[in-house]
Amino acid sequence: MKMGIWQQIKKTLSDILVSLSHLRNGEMLSFLYFLLIATAIWFLHTTQSELQSTITYPIHYTELPGHITVSNRLPNSIQVSIKDKGARLYAYHFKRKKNALNIDLMALKNKDGICRVPTKNFESRIYNQLNPSAQILRIQPDSLVVYFVENERKNIPIELNADITLADQHMLTGEIEILPKSINVSAPSEILESIKTIETEKLVLNELSDTTYASITLKEIDGLRFEQQKVDIMVPVEAFTECSFDISLQAIDFPQGYSLRTFPQKVNIRALVRESLYPQIKAEDFVIGIKYEDLIQTSGSLIQPQIISTPSDIRRLIIKPGQVECLIEKL
Repeated sequence: MKMGIWQQIKKTLSDILVSLSHLRNGEMLSFLYFLLIATAIWFLHTTQSELQSTITYPIHYTELPGHITVSNRLPNSIQVSIKDKGARLYAYHFKRKKNALNIDLMALKNKDGICRVPTKNFESRIYNQLNPSAQILRIQPDSLVVYFVENERKNIPIELNADITLADQHMLTGEIEILPKSINVSAPSEILESIKTIETEKLVLNELSDTTYASITLKEIDGLRFEQQKVDIMVPVEAFTECSFDISLQAIDFPQGYSLRTFPQKVNIRALVRESLYPQIKAEDFVIGIKYEDLIQTSGSLIQPQIISTPSDIRRLIIKPGQVECLIEKL
C-alpha cells in the first residue's frame, strides 16, 4: 500500500531531525543549503506524483421540527480516502471545511422511523468538488443510521449548579432567582420519564459585593430538546452592618393574675442587618420573652429567652445573657 501524503511528510521530517542531531555548526550551513534544494525538488516531485490521502469532510444536518428528534448520535464528519496528484490533494485538504456535506434529515424520514443511508450515496457530491483525475477509494463510516422518534413535551424545573462566595461584610438578601424557573422540553416519552430537573453549567462567582445578574447555559441531555439554551439568574447581595439594642423581656401567654419577674430585666441583642435598612430598625421592632409553658416545665429558675418577633431581613441574632433567672408572681 502506498504511503499517504501526510505520512510521507512526517517520515521526511523525522529523517531530517535525526540527521541534524549529528552535525556541527559549519556542516549545518552546508547541510541546510543542500536540504533547501532537495526539499524543493522533493516537493515538486510529490505535487506531480500520484498519492493517496484521507480527507475529513464535515457534515451539517438541517434542523428538525420540534415534534421530531433523532434518538441516536450522528457523526459530524466522514473520512474519505482519495487518490490524486499531490498538488491537488493539498488543495482538497485546505478546502474541506468549505465543502461540507449538507444533509436534510426530514428528506430521509420514512414510515418506520429508521433510515440507513450508505455513505457511497455521497460520492457524486464529493466528486463534484474534486478534479476529474481524482479517485475515491473508500468512505468511512460506510453508512449513516438515523432513528427518528416523535417527541412529547414536558415542563421541567431548572437546577442551578453554582459556587458563589461573598465579599467580607456582605450577605444574601434573599433567595437566588432563576428566570425562568422551568422550561418546556421535548423528547421521546421514555427519556422524559427519567428527567426530573435540568441542571445548569457550573457558575462560579467570587467575592460578590453587590446584586449580580448572569446568564448561564443549560447542560445538554442526549435526546432532549430545550425551548431555550440559557436562563438568567439574579443573586441579591448587599453590605450588612450590626445593630445592638437592650430589650425588656416580656411575659408570653401568662394566665390572668400572674406576672413575670426576671433578673436581669433586659437582655442585649445583636444582629446583622442590611445597610439600607439600618436607619429604620428600632428596639421596639424586637420582641424577646419568656413563655409561661416553658417556665413551668423548667426544673430550675434559669431559662433561655425566646425570640418572639423581629424585623424582616435580620440575620444571626444573638441574645446575651443566654439564660435569665425568672420568678412567677401572683398579683
